[in-house]
Amino acid sequence: LLIAGAGKIAGSLDKGFILAEIILPAVSFFFVYLLGFEVLGSRLAAILLAVIFLFFPRFALFPAANSLSWGSELQLYFARFEYPMVTFPFFAAALYLLARVLRRNEKWMYLVGGVVVGSLFYTYLYDWIYIFTGLFILAAFLLITGDRKGVIKILKIAAVAGIVSIPYWLNFFALKALTSFSDLTLRIGAEFFHRFRFDIVWPSYFRAIALAGLVWLVNRKKRPKMTAYIAAFVLPILFLLNIQVLTGFVPHPDHWHRTTFLMLAM
Repeated sequence: LLIAGAGKIAGSLDKGFILAEIILPAVSFFFVYLLGFEVLGSRLAAILLAVIFLFFPRFALFPAANSLSWGSELQLYFARFEYPMVTFPFFAAALYLLARVLRRNEKWMYLVGGVVVGSLFYTYLYDWIYIFTGLFILAAFLLITGDRKGVIKILKIAAVAGIVSIPYWLNFFALKALTSFSDLTLRIGAEFFHRFRFDIVWPSYFRAIALAGLVWLVNRKKRPKMTAYIAAFVLPILFLLNIQVLTGFVPHPDHWHRTTFLMLAM
């Protein structure tokens, strides 16, 4: 819809892609800036985060391979279709609205946040699973620290997002009922096993625990809500890389890392 709409405005599909490559990364930049300002409380820090992240989204993975690359020789990272050019604005907007709802006491903002989180069901599979995993961890942190209002806010957002996701689930179960569904799962390259994943990805576990622990130790007394927020959205990788332990399968597990780039950069 977004690319076709851009093509309609520009006069052709080719020009639509060019228009989208101009507009959508700028939208991503805007929401990363808003998120940075909401969490960090500094315009300068937010601008630095947005600029560095849009050009080097994997810089927080240093010294991992390609962590300081900005994409391919011919294309910037955020110009890639459809992830992240089309999907990332929704993802960044969801993280921003979650932080805003948690930090402020705006009466109806949870509805907006819930709708945007719900929209992730229709953009990128890995985004909505990551967000809901982070929300679960965040709710646990807030419950431990006695922030009942924060927990209620999260439950409201999750409820609204759940309602928005209803057509997604109806479509999913209709798809699953097809006799060709097993063939489709094989074609998308799903892995089938119940093992815990450790050998190659252990640096991801170490990085997430170390950064979340550092943020918690330094900032928990000054800004407890935002500290819990950052830690909660750094740690989901521990669970996402092992979702197959419960489900018995996982499609393209390397994609889980993409969901963590922004919060690691934060």
